[in-house]
Amino acid sequence: MLLTYMNIPHFSSLVQASAIIGIGASAATLMGGMVFPNNTDWRDIASWAILGSLISSHYTLVNKSFFR
Repeated sequence: MLLTYMNIPHFSSLVQASAIIGIGASAATLMGGMVFPNNTDWRDIASWAILGSLISSHYTLVNKSFFR
């Protein structure tokens, strides 16, 4: 769980959560580009990034591990 004081998360935990979510979004975009190398439609690339950020934000903010 994010460290909170009066329900306000500390700045360092916000930076850590946003870094993990950003890495998840970029990894999903990279993997989507490797699976479909000839796809140049920006909507497909954006949907991979959205999917990666949704998955990584769920596991970051709910505080569950990936392999449990």
